Amino acid sequence: MILLRHPRKMNRALTSLPCLGSINIRATIIMKLLVFILIFAIGLAIGGTIASHMFFGLLTLIGFIVLVESIPVLKWLIYRTSGLFDIIIFGVCIFATIRLGVTITAALTLAGIGFSLVYRPYIQTQMDNKKNSKNS
Repeated sequence: MILLRHPRKMNRALTSLPCLGSINIRATIIMKLLVFILIFAIGLAIGGTIASHMFFGLLTLIGFIVLVESIPVLKWLIYRTSGLFDIIIFGVCIFATIRLGVTITAALTLAGIGFSLVYRPYIQTQMDNKKNSKNS
């Protein structure tokens, strides 16, 4: 099982993203990634406690991405239900706030933000590229 992609393959994946008129999808994904990194950096700068929450949130996000990348059916399900997983993650964050405490809530919130901003749009463009290449 490959956990990290080769940089050339990732670069090819980003450069193969389509441009829709004035909207450049590659630039949009990169901008959302920069927003996620900025949120992470602000959290690290605030203090040690929040930094530990951010660290566990990043680990949760990485674990979720590895899980989705290794199960093609789950990747297809995320593509088909686009916003449903965002709502599920938000609901789990509310449940964690009520039952489990601040640490898990902060970690799940960061994982949800990373999923919504960066990973889900990446999956959608990847699946759209596959669909377009099959049609042509």
